[in-house]
Amino acid sequence: MNPLMKLYLYENWCEDLVEKNEFAKNYGTFIGAFSNIEMARAITGEGRTNIQSSSEDFDLEELENIRNHTVKKIDNKKEEPRRHRRRVVTEE
Repeated sequence: MNPLMKLYLYENWCEDLVEKNEFAKNYGTFIGAFSNIEMARAITGEGRTNIQSSSEDFDLEELENIRNHTVKKIDNKKEEPRRHRRRVVTEE
């Protein structure tokens, strides 16, 4: 068997093991959630505080910064010169 093929198969086998372990963890959390919902939330990270912002916090200055950033991004793209077809001139 080709060494590259062995490496490819090994990488796929490792990825399969990771997927099986992730499935076992998620399945265990799912089953455990029926008896202890707080522990399941702690494992999955649902209990963590999420950063939320309201429309009041999003002021016009931040909106202007976003617009300027996108304009700079567009300006940085260099336009390539158009390629012109050359005509073949035939003598008549």
